[in-house]
Amino acid sequence: MRDKGDLMIDNIVIFEDLSYKNFYPLTLTRPVFELRCGIKSLVEKIVHLFPQAHFSLFSRNFLKAQLSYKYPNVPVNVLNTGGAVLLVNGRLIAGAESYPFFPDGEDRDFVLVKGKDIVFAYLRNENLNIIKPYITEEFRSLEIMKVLQKKVSFREIQATLVEYPWDFIRLNQQQITNDFISLKQSGVIKGCVHSRAVLYDEENMFIGKNTEVMAECVLDARKGPIYIGENVLIKSGSYIEGPSYIGDNAIVSKGYLREGSNIGKYCRVGGEIEETIFYEYSNKYHEGFVGHSYIGAWVNLGALTTTSDLKNNYSTVKITHDNNVIDTGLQFMGSVIGDYTKFGIGSLLSTGSVFGIGCNLFGGGIFPRFVPDFIWGDNKNFEPHDIKKFITTTDIVMKRRNISLSVQQEDALISVYNLTAESRNAFLAVR
Repeated sequence: MRDKGDLMIDNIVIFEDLSYKNFYPLTLTRPVFELRCGIKSLVEKIVHLFPQAHFSLFSRNFLKAQLSYKYPNVPVNVLNTGGAVLLVNGRLIAGAESYPFFPDGEDRDFVLVKGKDIVFAYLRNENLNIIKPYITEEFRSLEIMKVLQKKVSFREIQATLVEYPWDFIRLNQQQITNDFISLKQSGVIKGCVHSRAVLYDEENMFIGKNTEVMAECVLDARKGPIYIGENVLIKSGSYIEGPSYIGDNAIVSKGYLREGSNIGKYCRVGGEIEETIFYEYSNKYHEGFVGHSYIGAWVNLGALTTTSDLKNNYSTVKITHDNNVIDTGLQFMGSVIGDYTKFGIGSLLSTGSVFGIGCNLFGGGIFPRFVPDFIWGDNKNFEPHDIKKFITTTDIVMKRRNISLSVQQEDALISVYNLTAESRNAFLAVR
């Protein structure tokens, strides 16, 4: 339990608001608060901020079974109205600076907002019951703010809330550094580093136990920290520049990992990577460049697959989202790729491309800048990806990593397939 003045925080609800839609396709298969920025996911950053509190999670109903399976001891979509609850927006990039946002000695319910978004809400009995109808299906911040307007105090605060996938890429380097500092493991080398490997600024590194760094590898942490988890293999010829993160059980095979490389657990990567987040269990094992991108889970990028992340005229990158074109404001922006999508050899991905989940794209060449979910084909001929065949292939792929596709995951994927039918049919109708 932590306190700030007279405010006691025992029970915390991390919620996903309606902005989850902005993070397509990454949030089709998970709540936004499970996305990683830096070393930790957003939910892990919030839990780290309140280590003694009891947590519960609020997300879309079709993800409830999947979340309950993953977090068996955490209530999901259950609001306990018997005492005080602190609600925390799952899009918050939480850090030590988040704590001063709480009013000192505040002995009444309050809501802290950033514009039209609820960041924190400290509510008790009556007010918790009032908001219940507005969180049953989805967390509707604007309606909650309206019904509480005359019942609690409101305060505008400064906070970092992610709005789109490219915010993760923009914030990634600094978040790797912040998380590295918060973990307090600098200079700890538990793994086996070959005598012919070169480590620049070893005090700015962490290397976990049972990790091997082979001969002729270069780890350069002079511009930022390098965090390497447990059971990682860094093969000969690899170069890693900080700030970078490599999660447990990953393999780097003759990789050129430039600043901002963020490699999730069980990923296998090679070739050139820059300012890119690989979620987990994804493969980019061969030559090719991936830059300023967010890659979901169980993605496979065939040999020589390459993302463009800079336009020839050096203008800011625009991305198609929900039939709207959005200017990211970034000069460098690669691709956003949903879970379970696979690219064949020689695939070329244009600047600011978005690929949905469950696609199987092959034949090489340049693909459209937007491909919706569960599409099968080369860069000219497309058809729906049969859901039964997709489930079968996914189970085979997962079993290669000694994991089985859970019933909860399968049900969620079938739900997503049905939810995305309209977008898929519209795409195919003009092809």
